[in-house]
Amino acid sequence: GCLPAVYGKFYQNLDLVIGLAVGIGCFQLIGMLFSMLLCCWIDKKKRQEYKTGGY
Repeated sequence: GCLPAVYGKFYQNLDLVIGLAVGIGCFQLIGMLFSMLLCCWIDKKKRQEYKTGGY
């Protein structure tokens, strides 16, 4: 069948597949980092507004 041909193409391009997987993973980690920074910044801002009475 065509399964050996698919495996052959996959293994020929394995470095590309691994590179894409690592690149996407790094992009997701950076996104998670920025989302956590944003959450902490919002929380800090809310606490500051609570202490100052909203001014």
